[in-house]
Amino acid sequence: ERAVFRRTASHDVIELIEIAPGADLQKDVLDQMEFEPVISPNLKQMDERIFRHVKMEIELFGSLKDRVTYHEKDHVIFIDLTGISLASEDEVRWLGRSLDLILKPITKERGPVDA
Repeated sequence: ERAVFRRTASHDVIELIEIAPGADLQKDVLDQMEFEPVISPNLKQMDERIFRHVKMEIELFGSLKDRVTYHEKDHVIFIDLTGISLASEDEVRWLGRSLDLILKPITKERGPVDA
């Protein structure tokens, strides 16, 4: 509950990408671990609404394309699925087709990406 990590298929490391509000990086996270993770140069604070005892009241924003971020250097994509709920197989298929259309230009040029 203090930090968010990621690992991709192309990198054999665990990367710290977010930290909880008010958490001390050294004392609350790093000193509690048995290994030292890579710390993202873009380390962000986790959304403080996660820690409240009320509904987050998330507003959906933008199109699916706005939610996809491509990191060219690492050939990795990040997809923000906050607030998206898929209630049927048709919706899952729609998401797959939509992501395929968004990613096709990237994968055509550089091959499959890590997500």
